[in-house]
Amino acid sequence: SSKGGGGGGFDRGPSRGPSMAAMAQGSTIDMMKAGGRVHPDDEGAGAAAKGPPVDAKAIANKMKSRKTAMKFLNELMLYLLWTFCFTSTIILTRDNVQAYQFNDLFKAYVLDEAGWRENLKTVDDFWEMVGDITYKVLANDIFTTAGDDFSSADTGFLYGNRRMGPMRIRQVRVPSRACSDIYFKKILVTEDQGLTKCYGEFDSSMTLENSFLKEDPDFAPDLDAQPWFKLRDKEELREMSYFSAGFSTYPGAGYVLDISGAQLVDGEVMLQTAPFATDTVRSLNVSVGEVKRSRWIDLKTRAVFIDFSFYNPNLNQFLVARIATEFLPSGIVGIYPTFRVVNPFNIFKMESTLDLIVLCFYGISGLLSAVYFFQEIWTLFKTKTKYFKNGWSVLALLHAAVMLFVFYLKFINFTEVNSMFGGDEEIAQGDLQSLGYILDQEKNLSGIAVIMMWMRLYKFCSVSRALSTLVRTLGKCAMSLSLFMCVYFLSLFGFAVGTTLLFGADAFHFNSTTQSLMTLVRATFGDIDYTDWMSNRVVGPLLLLFWLFFSNAILFNIIVAIICDGFSNVIIENEELDEKGVKSVIGIFLESGILGHRLSKMLSTKKQELGDIENALDLMDGDGDGLTDMAELQAWLTATGADKTLGITALEIMSKYDSDGSGQLDKEEMEEIKEWIRAEQESLRRAEAGEEEEPETNPSQSIEAMMTMMSNMSGGGGGGYSSGMEERVLNIENKVGALDTKL
Repeated sequence: SSKGGGGGGFDRGPSRGPSMAAMAQGSTIDMMKAGGRVHPDDEGAGAAAKGPPVDAKAIANKMKSRKTAMKFLNELMLYLLWTFCFTSTIILTRDNVQAYQFNDLFKAYVLDEAGWRENLKTVDDFWEMVGDITYKVLANDIFTTAGDDFSSADTGFLYGNRRMGPMRIRQVRVPSRACSDIYFKKILVTEDQGLTKCYGEFDSSMTLENSFLKEDPDFAPDLDAQPWFKLRDKEELREMSYFSAGFSTYPGAGYVLDISGAQLVDGEVMLQTAPFATDTVRSLNVSVGEVKRSRWIDLKTRAVFIDFSFYNPNLNQFLVARIATEFLPSGIVGIYPTFRVVNPFNIFKMESTLDLIVLCFYGISGLLSAVYFFQEIWTLFKTKTKYFKNGWSVLALLHAAVMLFVFYLKFINFTEVNSMFGGDEEIAQGDLQSLGYILDQEKNLSGIAVIMMWMRLYKFCSVSRALSTLVRTLGKCAMSLSLFMCVYFLSLFGFAVGTTLLFGADAFHFNSTTQSLMTLVRATFGDIDYTDWMSNRVVGPLLLLFWLFFSNAILFNIIVAIICDGFSNVIIENEELDEKGVKSVIGIFLESGILGHRLSKMLSTKKQELGDIENALDLMDGDGDGLTDMAELQAWLTATGADKTLGITALEIMSKYDSDGSGQLDKEEMEEIKEWIRAEQESLRRAEAGEEEEPETNPSQSIEAMMTMMSNMSGGGGGGYSSGMEERVLNIENKVGALDTKL
């Protein structure tokens, strides 16, 4: 048999070869090839006879590939809409420039000006810091002293920012425990343990004392005159259940001193206390020194929180500050400050046109988040464990879950803000601390979600082979990189444990395994604090040189080599795919026309030509004897241009359809030709209507499988062919070629 110029040629009927409909379900490689015989001539139907024949099978395959490409493009457009809406809500509702300035004012004024981050080491430093901070936060500033209009009715302003409620100082204590026998027998040299107790690290699981206890049995503070010795639970304080500081996590209860004002009297900071509703004494004037001399801070103290909040009416934002001071068992005092700038009023507002636009973006983002989440859950339910073999699927599920949780937090924040600011109840310091915390977590999750959202766009880089080069490169070397990074982290962990032991007692950046890990990673990239390594002046320099040589000169150069090898393989793969005519989504659209007009034109031309040929078949018998000989067949092909349209010669037709070898085509044989042409017309009609035909046995994969391969990365992490998938496709192509040769 002869394939002819059009690829496929005539057949003795539907039972003797693959129909055009079957070919539409056929080889994905053929579907995406762009040989000259499947390109339409720019001059239209009239030029068909002048150029290469138009293959009906190729047209149908191209229509199918375009349909699949459109499905891919629709998915991309929907994802871009989701990304645009959610990103817009962040850009339009957060002013980070002003938030930074607002935050930096208080950090610089309260902490950095006096250098408390670096200078706070002892209990005496702590009391000095308390006096300094309370006076700065609570005393009248220059505007208040001048009597400017905005502060004339209320003195609770600091540089134009309204203080929200009193400043709160809250202490958390640890219960006592027995000391070790060595302490008594070898250090104190006594058997009488008496009142001597030890006080370990704070643990959130321990049972706290329900009153302010000291080892001195005569200690009995007057809770009316000294209310800071009274235990308040978290419900009364309206505090969070727990708060994590630098070294431990502490409960919301504690011994509290609320301060509404401060002034300097004879060089000493005088505090005006703010009573609780249950207190019998309404207010007290007490100095910082008096609180210090009352022995409020002792060896049981493990944390003291200094909380205050301000509202800026110009920005409509709150600053919620918490300066956590931890008293460690070693005797040192450490500081862990948090300053949060939050805007609780930017969620679901409806005050302006911009607010309505943002609200619309919120709605679209939330709806699409739910759709994507349930879509991933349904896919997971259908595919089960196979779902987790694709890295993009796992990332999609995780991202959709994070997005839903973000919108859940937004809804919780919205109801909390309405409850807090919509009622008549006074806003407490604990309320603002809780609100600031949860708003900050929503902000953090939103930041993670938007990063994941934009990273997932790499999946759609398969729309173009050039764009997918980066992801496909990482995909090809993912396994090698993973194995080699394991080697790196094994070395990293070993060095971290060793350097913690060698330098941990002398250098801050090596005082724990976690700190050592970060210090070693920074050293790998050139960020080196040589003084830390010199804490052991013999071993330190040698270890530093060895680590830099091992991690930089050896390990990371091998990693670069692995990536370069993967990149070169992708470049070679691109060249091979170009030679084979395998097209990307953009290539399909460029070939078929942006709106598909080229394929529609080719389809219409082919239908018209087949119709003309069918009508002209009855005229093939020139002498009217009911038989068509070679001369009549050749004359008919030349006159109608069917030889160009069908891509077959008179000799090939005669050899195929002259079953009795008489050299002439009888009526039955001519009817077989008509049946074939009608089958071709029906296939074109189905291709134009987008209808599916029952696929015949074919060793090739579906078009959808090809598009999936083009959008997945090897190892489950990117776009383009994986090496395994490429080998399968090439094997399929070879089998199709062998089968075609046999036919």
